[in-house]
Parts: sequence; C-alpha cells; structure tokens
Amino acid sequence: MFDLSLAQVLVRIVAFIVLTGVHGVLIAGLARLLGDRGPAYDGRLTPNPFTHLDIIGLVAAVVTRTGWIRPLSVDPAQLKGGRFGLLAIVLLALLLTIGFGAIALGLRTPTLQIMPLTYANYVLLVLNAIAEMSVWFALFNLIPLPPLTGGLILLAIAPWVHAVVLRHAMWVGLGLAAIMLLTRGAFLQPFAQPIIAFLLR
Repeated sequence: MFDLSLAQVLVRIVAFIVLTGVHGVLIAGLARLLGDRGPAYDGRLTPNPFTHLDIIGLVAAVVTRTGWIRPLSVDPAQLKGGRFGLLAIVLLALLLTIGFGAIALGLRTPTLQIMPLTYANYVLLVLNAIAEMSVWFALFNLIPLPPLTGGLILLAIAPWVHAVVLRHAMWVGLGLAAIMLLTRGAFLQPFAQPIIAFLLR
C-alpha cells in the first residue's frame, strides 16, 4: 500500500470512482425495492459516482485500497422487514459490489479484442483494480461504524449509538483508514486474499 506510483494512484482513483457509483446506486435501489423512497428523493438513486463520492473516502481508497461513499439516509421504519430489511440491504449491496468486481474481470478478454493494445493495457489495470478493490471495499465496509456502509448495521442494532457516532463520522473514517494504513490491512488480509484469488480463477 506504500510507495504508490502515479500510474497506480490514477488507476485506483478511476477504479474507486466506478465502485462508488455502483455501490451507491445499489444501496439506494435496494432501499427503494424494500419500500424506502428516501434515498431516491435525496437524488441518490443514480449510478452517477459524483453523487455518492466522499473525497476523504476516495483518498483513503487510493492509499489503502479501501474507502467509503457518502452515507445514505435509510429509514428502517419505511422498509419491509424493518431493521432486518436494513441489514439485508447492507449485506446484499456489499455482496453485489464484489459481484461487480467479478464482472469487471470478465471484461478483460473483450477489452483485449476490441481496443488497441496501448489503451487496453490501462483499461486492464483499471478492471483488475476494480475487482481487487471491490473485495477490500466490501470487507472494510462491513465494519458497523459510520461513515462506512456498515454504519447502517449499527443503525439497525442501536439507533441512538448510530446517531452519536454519525456526528463524528469523518474522524471515525480517518481513524479506520489510519489503522488500515499502519497495519497494511492485516486484519482483513486473511479474508480478502482468498476471495480475490477465487475471483481471479
């Protein structure tokens, strides 16, 4: 995660921006399917990544391969299944984000077939980064703290605690990113590597 070249930084920026749009629209779409129109009213039911992008989350993603999107407001009271519906949204959105990473890997062969090699090489790097970062992103965002997607898990379990932590979400995110940076993601590595290896196969 250290000693990143300019090319690696650019690849990770592009990869994370793509993941931001995918993950954001997944959460908003799943919330809408389960009955909460709030994210749609907030303009979040869109694949436009810049609607969901959190700048600090982007910087964290470039440095640590993880990161977060701008938190969405989802109301468990509006969802079918209530708090269990909210838990389902979080888990399914993160799982589908990894699925999108698998799709990105599947696009490598068509990319080589239709693009000039000069451009194809860069696109391949981005596709590989999307796949790898989707796994790190999903695992990291399982942590039940705002501003991560897992913060919605905390909302489902202890709404009052979520409200308190949400007020300090930026610092929580920076603290978690610092832990990832200092440990090189050691606490996620045992989970991330097998999933990434499986996707690559």
